[in-house]
Amino acid sequence: MKKKQTGGTIIGFILGVLVGLGGALAVAVYVTKVPVPFLNKGGARSADQDAAEAQKNKNWDPNALLQGKNPARPAAPAAS
Repeated sequence: MKKKQTGGTIIGFILGVLVGLGGALAVAVYVTKVPVPFLNKGGARSADQDAAEAQKNKNWDPNALLQGKNPARPAAPAAS
């Protein structure tokens, strides 16, 4: 005797969607509740420290080590 099965695909699809949404909700709740690392590690900075770092970084060239011993000079503007 053969037993006829009906609705297996639709029920499986609905259960899959529900399990997927439940998992996504669990991840979203976990991510929003977990503390953010390195947020307050350095402490507060004073205005003097910020000004000193801004002055130090004013003419900083990130490619200085790539230029070698004799860096190329910038091209002079053309005289008109």
